Amino acid sequence: MASPPPPVPAAQPTGHQVEAAPQLRPAGCLVRSVALVVDLIILSVVLALANWLLGTAFELELSRTVLDPQGRVFDALEARYGFIWRLLIIFVPLLYFVILEATGRAATLGKRIVGICVVARSGNRAGLLRTLFRTLGKMLSAAPALVGFVIAILPGKRALHDLLSGSRVVHRNR
Repeated sequence: MASPPPPVPAAQPTGHQVEAAPQLRPAGCLVRSVALVVDLIILSVVLALANWLLGTAFELELSRTVLDPQGRVFDALEARYGFIWRLLIIFVPLLYFVILEATGRAATLGKRIVGICVVARSGNRAGLLRTLFRTLGKMLSAAPALVGFVIAILPGKRALHDLLSGSRVVHRNR
């Protein structure tokens, strides 16, 4: 009679294995909407202040400039300040969402207030690139008719930009 095969040793954990993600509770549409409204109010105040400062700088430079009868100098100043304004309205919100969601508490000020944060699908920190894709994906979520945001009412509670970027918004562990 043959002897039984030797027992298979139990698998030893290696440093490369990922622990199971803790149970994270997805944030629903209402709490996410409240956070977004708070963030939009904050961004509106910041951009209004930037607009006022830019307008003041434009008027100051205009008052020190000799204008030509054809208005070319005025047009050049207006174009320069218009370009700066366009950069501000694109990059201030982009940097606000990307930097605050990728670093520290992984949440914008609005998300912090309501107690939610952005994580990768695995539950780990989302990181800079993922939050950049997530923020850019919000443009797709907004068109047409905010459908990409509305799908967050489905059981997974993930909007289109969350699905595209591999992220999710969850309640913070307290």
